Amino acid sequence: MGPISNYWHVPRELPVVKWQGGELLAWRIWRLCRWRPDGGLRLLSLARDTVWHGPVLAADHAPAAAPDCGSGVYALKPSTRPRRRHFDWALGPDTWVRGWVALSGRVVEHDRGYRAERVVIRRLRLGVAAHRLFLTPESLAAARDALERRYQCPVKITGVDARIARGFVSPLAMPVFGHDAWLQSTPRTPPVPQRRPRVRHPKGVSPDGIAYDAVRRAFARAQRALKIDWKLYGRGHCERVTLKPHYSRPARRGASESVAWFSPSGALGARYVFPAALVRRAASLLRVDANVLISRSW
Repeated sequence: MGPISNYWHVPRELPVVKWQGGELLAWRIWRLCRWRPDGGLRLLSLARDTVWHGPVLAADHAPAAAPDCGSGVYALKPSTRPRRRHFDWALGPDTWVRGWVALSGRVVEHDRGYRAERVVIRRLRLGVAAHRLFLTPESLAAARDALERRYQCPVKITGVDARIARGFVSPLAMPVFGHDAWLQSTPRTPPVPQRRPRVRHPKGVSPDGIAYDAVRRAFARAQRALKIDWKLYGRGHCERVTLKPHYSRPARRGASESVAWFSPSGALGARYVFPAALVRRAASLLRVDANVLISRSW
């Protein structure tokens, strides 16, 4: 599944969804921000800087079934929701909040989603980025309670996102939105640059605490166990991934027969590409999550 911007190509004939009884549910992904006037948490649209102040959001203009119309609140169909059994962009390290919304008013259907006149938030779930931001259980629970009070819906915290977040060392920063006249008129002193403390890691050990020799042996064992003739060139043969730079060399040494040097679609240049199944098998042997090793997936 690719980025969300690829799914809003407007077809020639746009059907209009008719109400069949019950609610028309779809799912969305949001970012989190801090609203400066009151300091509270707010949901922020993924593609635009639209701040959601409550559970209901209405579009500026009603969506029209015309190829040149892009108005409306966007949401994805339930059939495109993320799956646990394979790496999905909606389960990635940059996903803050995802959840379900009910569409109402005029709704225009697309291939993978809808454009609605109004949406109401029904359920939310904190993603990997939220776990990277709120590092303690107390701060995570406080964020959940604040979102439940503001958006009047249940907010879920799951272990899947927490396990994926453990593979990323660097925490995230939350953007701040909203203006305040006093803050804008007050002169700000430029921040003093501070040198980041240098962290020394033992020789032969990655920043995640994994020995490079163990990575090489795990990939060699995974290659012997799978015994598959990987076809990494072209499209549609298998899911392919690239590894983080410090894991790429020991992995190539261990699984030299299952690595290719070429430019996948969407990449800026050539790089070493591995089969995703091989990387998952090696990660299980190392007893770590595969996202600790993976840099990008195709």
